[in-house]
Formats: sequence, structure tokens, C-alpha cells
Amino acid sequence: MAHRRVFGTSPNLVARRRYAALLSEHGRLGVLSRMLAQPAHADRVVAELDPEPGLSDDDFVVWAYQTLLGREPDAIGGASALETLQRRGTRDAVVREIVRSDEYRRHALPRYFPLVDLRSLRPDQYFERQNQEPGTWVLFQADGPEDFDWLETAILDSGYYDRPGVWRLEIETDKKLMAELVASLEPSRVLELGCASGAVLQCLHDLGVEAEGVEISGAAIEAAFPAVRGRIHRVNATEFELSSSYDVIFGLDIFEHLNPNRLGECLKRVEAHLAPGGFVFANIPAFGHDPVFGEVFPIYIDEWRADGDRGQNYRTLHCDELGYPLNGHLIWGRSDWWVAQFEAVGLRRQPEIEAGLHRRYDDYLAGATPARRSFYVFSKDAQPADITRIAAAINATGSAVLEALAAH
Repeated sequence: MAHRRVFGTSPNLVARRRYAALLSEHGRLGVLSRMLAQPAHADRVVAELDPEPGLSDDDFVVWAYQTLLGREPDAIGGASALETLQRRGTRDAVVREIVRSDEYRRHALPRYFPLVDLRSLRPDQYFERQNQEPGTWVLFQADGPEDFDWLETAILDSGYYDRPGVWRLEIETDKKLMAELVASLEPSRVLELGCASGAVLQCLHDLGVEAEGVEISGAAIEAAFPAVRGRIHRVNATEFELSSSYDVIFGLDIFEHLNPNRLGECLKRVEAHLAPGGFVFANIPAFGHDPVFGEVFPIYIDEWRADGDRGQNYRTLHCDELGYPLNGHLIWGRSDWWVAQFEAVGLRRQPEIEAGLHRRYDDYLAGATPARRSFYVFSKDAQPADITRIAAAINATGSAVLEALAAH
């Protein structure tokens, strides 16, 4: 099907075998991305495009960008397209240049491989509710553990996490801050769960911290930074089994993506891989008031209050129009519920260290990435003297990343 959509023809036996061999390593979207990069796809795009007659070169470039990328041309891209026209004298060359770009593939992938409409598969589990603003919420009601299993399977089978826009691949201030924060826990060996393309791992590498990652997306690993790509293990966060132990294990917006039926299994693995005295850092969208960081995510769906009072994760999930939980989050829960999950496997919360990190970073996070303020630090039997020493060091020093940012 993908071959017909991309090239307009059925694959021959050689092509079928070649792309089938890539599936296990790169996934459906990885294979589709490779198809879109082939010259034969550009040939098809050139043949099927039908610009309005009489367009000037400038107008043609605008039309090509709008048609192929869904946006106006930027100054550099527009100038490059006009230069291509002057150098080669053909508008087909401009189209081919755009189609060869990574941006084109990211823009085209959803069109060639659209997500399945989950609401049409389980209409009895979805309902709509008027929200406070004009519009409605799409909600999924999980009546039992099997409903979370179904959602997890639907998300993974759809290639949801390999889709363009899910991963931010560049190293930015946020990634540098998270690496600096993890390094402040004084580790010599670190493991990140759900590391994506390894941007934070690369930042830790630059700080001289040995870091590895666990990641389920083949597309994310393929895009990983060369220095850390070999340190990323392709496995689900609920199934990893590594030979090493780590001083710090951390997850940035990963635990909420797990199937709640298997969160406990994941946390047991975290505890087992954590060296005695080690720390877990977890950035999680936790709802309601927390005694350390206050309220970052308000409780806004009525059913959540009853679920929280019963000491369980939320059974009513906020979804997008196609029925996928927003951002792929399968676990929605109150802050005290989250803390209880980590404590259940023998990890102990360290509010003294958390408070120091909040004093260091909250002013910046509140304006730049407010969701980062919802985080926890747990330890595996860390000694009180070590906790006090680390907290004091955090309180005594500022952020080199933020100081550098301010200097610019």
C-alpha cells in the first residue's frame, strides 16, 4: 500500500523484499520516509503538480512552498529556489530540491500514512463534553485494565511515536538544563528512559558524564547524535534488562506514556538497575497540588477528583479528535498517586534536593517550559549526609546554562 501511495505503482519482488527487511529496524514510518526520499517519488510529484499558468518565478516559488511544505518560503529558502531557477532554468528542479528536503518528508508523512481513527473502532468508549471555552473535549472512558492495553496497542501499531513532530531532535536550552540538573546529582553513570534522539545524553556526554538511554522508536534512534547513538538500547521502558547499574536513572516526560498496567514493572526495573544510594529524577505531568512544587497541572475533569480520592490513576483520558490520548499519555494521575507508585518499589522522595533544584531553575522554567516544574527526585537508600551535601551544593551554585543564556 505504501509503495502505491508514494510511487503510484505496486512494488516488484526486489523492492518488496528490500523494504520488508527494513521494517523490523526502522518501523513503518521509517520505511515510508525512505520511499519519499527516492528520486522516483520526486518524479511522480513533478508529473502530478499543476501550478496555475502564467506565474512569475517569485509567485511560483511561493506556490511551490505552499503546496509542498504548507508554508510561505523563508528568506534563505526562497533565495535558494530562485537561484536554482536561474542556474538550471527549470521549475521542475525547484520542486525536486524541495522534495529532497527533510522538511518535505516530515510534512508529507502524515498525508501518505494517516493515523487510524480510534474513535471509529471503539465508539462506545468515547464521548464528548462541552468545555469551559467554546468547543468540546473528546474523552475516553477506560472501564478496566484491558482498555489501557487496547490504547497502548493502538498507539504502537499506528506508528504514533515515529511520526514527525513527536520528537524534538535539536539541542536547545531545555536539554542543556536537564543535563545540568541530572549532573548536579553527582552521578558517574546515568541511564535515561525514553531518550528519543539522545539530545540530553549528548549534553551529558559534553559534561563528561557517561550516559546511556532506552528508547522504543527506531526513527528517533536513527536520528540520534553519533557520539551517543551506540549507547541507546532499543527496547520498551517496561522491558529493559541491562547488565549495568546506574547512579542516576531519569525520565523526562516518559512515565506518563507507559501503560498503567505495567508502570509497576517499569519502576521495579528502575529500582533494580539503580545503584545503592542512587537517585531517580522524574519529570511527570502530575495533577493537583503538591507540597513541594505546588500546582502545575490543575484538575479540570470532574471524574478525576473521584479517581484521585480513591487512590487510582485517572480512568477518563483527554484525547485528540482521532481518539489518541493527548501527547500519547496513557497515565493521568494526581501528584500523591505518582509519589505512591515510586515509593511502592522502595524509592524514597527527597524534597530537600527538589527544593534546591526549584530555587535554581523555577524562575526560568515558569516562563519557558512551565511543565518542567512538575518533577520529583527519589533515592535508593541514599545516606542523609549525602542528601544534605548534594542539596547544599545545589543551593550554593547557580546554573551555568542560565548564566550563559543571560550573557547572550
